[in-house]
Amino acid sequence: MKFKSYILPVVAGTMAGVMLQVLGEKALHATYPPAVGVQLNAKEDYVSYISTLPVTAFILLLVNYIICTTIAGAIATLIPDHDTKRPALITGIIITLGAIFNAMFMPFQPMWVSAMSIIVMIPSALLGYIVGRSMRQRKTSIPSSR
Repeated sequence: MKFKSYILPVVAGTMAGVMLQVLGEKALHATYPPAVGVQLNAKEDYVSYISTLPVTAFILLLVNYIICTTIAGAIATLIPDHDTKRPALITGIIITLGAIFNAMFMPFQPMWVSAMSIIVMIPSALLGYIVGRSMRQRKTSIPSSR
């Protein structure tokens, strides 16, 4: 019972949210490509690349985080057979821990980006809970065509 109620939703929601975040970041790198010859796996080049990005890129990054974490929370809410906020909340906490880890190991991004990314994760996952609960209610209220 606990597996489908808590473990599976948290794992599925977290994995989906993180994978979507990575795809969003790849899209941002395509939108704001590094200069020719810059190797993003070299720390000095990456630091230099980050310093050239406009504020818009960081705002889009935060929007990406919000959307992806909201989807993660919705997925975590839709998997259990009953209405519970806990999987979405735990998913948000895990993603927030990832944001803290990211802020610690990427101190060269603007501080406001690090702070905002940490602040928005749990509320976004809880928004995902509201979205997922609404989707579940809509699904159960649709009359059968039989």
